[in-house]
Amino acid sequence: MDRRSFVRMAGASAAGIAGFGALSEGLPRAQDTPRSRIAALHSTSLQPAVGRVIPEVVLRLLDAGVSHVTGIEAADKAWAKLFVADDVVALKVNTSGGPLLSTSKTVVDAILQRLTGLGISRDNIVVYDRTDAMLQACGYQTNTGSGLKCGGVEGHWEGKTVSQGAFRGRLPVILGLCSAIVNVPILKDAAGAGVTISMKNHFGTISNPSQCHGNGCDPYIADVNALPEIRSKQRLIVCDATSACFEGGPGADPRYIWQPNTLLVGADPVALDTVGAAMIDEKRVQLGLPTLEAAGRKPKQLASAAARGVGTNDLAQIDLLKRSL
Repeated sequence: MDRRSFVRMAGASAAGIAGFGALSEGLPRAQDTPRSRIAALHSTSLQPAVGRVIPEVVLRLLDAGVSHVTGIEAADKAWAKLFVADDVVALKVNTSGGPLLSTSKTVVDAILQRLTGLGISRDNIVVYDRTDAMLQACGYQTNTGSGLKCGGVEGHWEGKTVSQGAFRGRLPVILGLCSAIVNVPILKDAAGAGVTISMKNHFGTISNPSQCHGNGCDPYIADVNALPEIRSKQRLIVCDATSACFEGGPGADPRYIWQPNTLLVGADPVALDTVGAAMIDEKRVQLGLPTLEAAGRKPKQLASAAARGVGTNDLAQIDLLKRSL
């Protein structure tokens, strides 16, 4: 697929591209949001049976999370703080764990409902991951025609190489076309990096993740998330922790999957991953397993990303709302 075809996949005309390339100064940016506010919202009714996630409960938790992140109590106004009708939005999901451990379509549908409720056209929303096959295996319907777009970015890279710290690689065409990113990861541990949550989810955004796994993916994860093309556009993170894994990740071993029935919502990827890593450690300790650090899998990317100003890994600086609804 050439660049022109991928532009069409993004639902943007040439005039539209020019329009969202010149957003007005008044539009919200990721750095304008309270980046240390994280909501960990749980409900026993979120998933009455494994894999059956209740849409109404997702919406309730999601709205409460966005209200906390923005500091605006009214949910409609809270969403309007982060997005506007002219936005072109890319949703980065995580399907690398297959059907047992992937971003829930119900969670994605709830985000889409709120975005379209702001007047954002479904033609201007793209759900993406690494490949079409990964998405399809997890129940996502790929589409490059009219309406909601969904597809893999593999092979659809910008011609130029970008550099940030230790990272050298290419980014997908869609990243240059969108005005906003919603990061929709899942909660899982990882053999090398310690955890795969919001920051490592963007290894599915870059052209060469296999070259970025040395030294526990450090400082590569931090440098990828410090890229201006990602950092300036990422407006919201909704971590799907309806199901999660505490061992054996980033794959999906049924022996190590549990159901936290939680959504983690934030705008600061470092803070959100810090809270998520603590959740995984808490589960590990409950089951008599060593902490990630004691197991030799300390998530070093948290400190590295904080040092680069991507966010905070200091729990004392994180305004954490932890609530069952």
